Amino acid sequence: MSHEIKLIKDFFGEKEGLVIFDVGACDFSESFSFKEMLKAEVYAFEPDNHNIKTYSETAINKGIKVFPIALSDEDSETIFYPSDNLNGSVWKYSGSLIKPVVKEGTSEGLFHRNLFFDLKGYKVITKRFDTFCKENNISKIDYLHIDVQGAEMKVLSALGDYRPKLIFAETCEFDTYETGINKEDFDNFMKNLGYNIKDRFEYDTLYEFCSG
Repeated sequence: MSHEIKLIKDFFGEKEGLVIFDVGACDFSESFSFKEMLKAEVYAFEPDNHNIKTYSETAINKGIKVFPIALSDEDSETIFYPSDNLNGSVWKYSGSLIKPVVKEGTSEGLFHRNLFFDLKGYKVITKRFDTFCKENNISKIDYLHIDVQGAEMKVLSALGDYRPKLIFAETCEFDTYETGINKEDFDNFMKNLGYNIKDRFEYDTLYEFCSG
């Protein structure tokens, strides 16, 4: 059992049918765990063309609701900057709605070796969090897993009246992209939304909604 699944079970117990959003699903590995180990209703969002082409069919066949869009702060289109990097013998693809910070004269990430970006990027559809929920008749979200490579504030600034009980967010990549913020800024942003830090990990932070 992964530490994230344990966190969810410790908080919600053995309740089935949790509504979980996996934002920045990449290869849908977390989505698979949420679906299979928690019997959850999983909505997965992934704008990267490669990841959608490679992994989405399997995810859909497993009962995951897949959306090839980026959740953000506008109902519009924007540029997505994809990347690929060699991690051991496996190619991992990721990207962001925010421009990456690269070594001068190259497309290689300044803070990550072997992380190369497409600096031209391509257009993707963006949808506000609250707009998506209203359009799909979603009244509540129990758990939000978000890994959008520094664009977390773009997603969470569009929560509207929705407040997932727990938010598990990657909080280690703000310097990799032109975010203009750091971890402390993000913590304060979350506090203003009504969230306190429940647990901190090397790369991620678990926030719990404590207001209202």
